[in-house]
Parts: sequence; C-alpha cells; structure tokens
Amino acid sequence: SEYYRICLIFSLYKVDEPQKVADYLFRNSFLASILISAVEIIPKYFGSLVISRLSIFHDPEDGSTELFITIPAQMSFKEAMVQEDKLLEEWWLDTPSEARCAMSFDIEFL
Repeated sequence: SEYYRICLIFSLYKVDEPQKVADYLFRNSFLASILISAVEIIPKYFGSLVISRLSIFHDPEDGSTELFITIPAQMSFKEAMVQEDKLLEEWWLDTPSEARCAMSFDIEFL
C-alpha cells in the first residue's frame, strides 16, 4: 500500500516537515519506487554512511512545489560536483521525466 511505502521511505531518509512530505508523496505516488531505489544508488557516489534528507520546496512566484533530496557530502566541492554529475548521467537522467519534474537533488557540504 502507499501508506506502507511512505513509512518505508520515512525510515530510509531524514524528513523535514513529515506531513508536507507525506502529502506530496501521496499526491505523487510514482516517486516512491524512485526514492526507495535512490537509497541504494546515492551512497555509491557519496559514501556508504550517507543518509539523505527529504524536504518540500514551494516556489511562491510560480506556485510550484517540488520534493528535494538533500545529499550530505563529506568531500571537497570539486569531488562532490564530479559525483553529482556522475549520479545525474548514470542514473537520474534515466528516470521518467515526470519524476524529474517533481523532484530535485541538492548537495549539502559538511
């Protein structure tokens, strides 16, 4: 069920404003499988101890809302940008376009 998948996602990520994220995932249920697979894929680029964070960004100018995966990076800026490019090229660009419109990545330097 969708509820089970959202509970699983919440156990795999840190979640800012859980109710907003849950509501967004219920409205965009196609993101669940991508988020679950991302938990295995992101550490290949950013390290095995990475726990990414989910948050909702609402753009007041155009009224759009988007889910962000914030990836903590314990590496240099240059290396993180190289890893982000690899992640985008090797995985993200192969995801359905509706997912790429509803979700984005952000790198957080620690």
